[in-house]
Amino acid sequence: QENLRSRRRYGETGVAVPIKPGIEGMVWEYPDSFVVGREQIRQYAHSVQDLHPASHDEEAAAGLGYGEVIAPLTFVSIFGLIIQKHFFTHVDVGIDTMQIIQVDQKFVYHKPIKAGDVLHGAMHVESVNERFGADIVVTRNVCTNQHGDMVLEAYTTLMGHEGDNSVSVRWDPETGQVVRKAAGE
Repeated sequence: QENLRSRRRYGETGVAVPIKPGIEGMVWEYPDSFVVGREQIRQYAHSVQDLHPASHDEEAAAGLGYGEVIAPLTFVSIFGLIIQKHFFTHVDVGIDTMQIIQVDQKFVYHKPIKAGDVLHGAMHVESVNERFGADIVVTRNVCTNQHGDMVLEAYTTLMGHEGDNSVSVRWDPETGQVVRKAAGE
């Protein structure tokens, strides 16, 4: 039986080709919605130690002009992970998804996420590049609510590499970035 693990592809010049470049520009619409629950927000806020009253108490949220509790800023990562898993399950990107790590993320909020919101998401593959033996993919993840209003955009940078430990990384606390490890490090 053929080994189904992905292999790095090489172009005519013998230079490694990044993750299937054809996915660049792709828009992946998640086919389902994500209904935000009040208790779900409270539990998430508690788990990440977000003590803001508007994430726990409806009166505090009303005092800010919202009729329902407001989700902590990172709450949307739950939905984002669902969308990413769905994408990697249904799209052959040319590399084993177990070898992909997230190296950066940025959220741009347009509206708060509230209990009762029905969210819809789409992942836009903005760029696909190869750097230092690793494949770098940047996505723009768009989230809208039940009214079609843009709630947020999340920009995510993913790094994929072969499973032969050809790329080793570590967190550099001085720069706040993920960097390649030197041999023997």
